[in-house]
Amino acid sequence: MYTGNLINDLMATVERAEASIRIEPKQELQLAYWYAVAQSDLANLDSGRPLAGVA
Repeated sequence: MYTGNLINDLMATVERAEASIRIEPKQELQLAYWYAVAQSDLANLDSGRPLAGVA
């Protein structure tokens, strides 16, 4: 049953999730690499190539 605390409960859940995330330096480098790849693919969409990342 709805108790009127939905927003507070959601905010608390997000805060707990953010606090529990620990990214190691190696993982950070991998994320940075894939972010750059994704940005490059998106930039190439305007050059007439087919959609990036479509399987």
